[in-house]
Amino acid sequence: MLVGQAEFRTHLGLDLGPEWASSNWSDDQNERYEPFHVTGPDLVVFADAGRAWLVGSEPGRIPSGKLPTFGSFKADLGLGLDFGPLGFYLAKPLGRGANDVTFSVRMGRRF
Repeated sequence: MLVGQAEFRTHLGLDLGPEWASSNWSDDQNERYEPFHVTGPDLVVFADAGRAWLVGSEPGRIPSGKLPTFGSFKADLGLGLDFGPLGFYLAKPLGRGANDVTFSVRMGRRF
């Protein structure tokens, strides 16, 4: 399998939630807890590409030590809003005959 993603992020400058939720509850930034404060949103523009394959000499498999052709990889472009613990994303596949749009919701921080 070979996959990759590139993204551009920019903060839109809005902070949502009550003012007291963003206050420092601790002097240590690692212990800061903000359960009701959502920062964001961040506007995210991304591109994904990837492909998986089986190795072997049988029909439909890629010989060991070789990579599939670049044209056989699948790719998409997308746009999203990332609110920190919550994200909403739309992705459109590239290529002929690809008319679907994927909508994804992410709940929980990415990292």
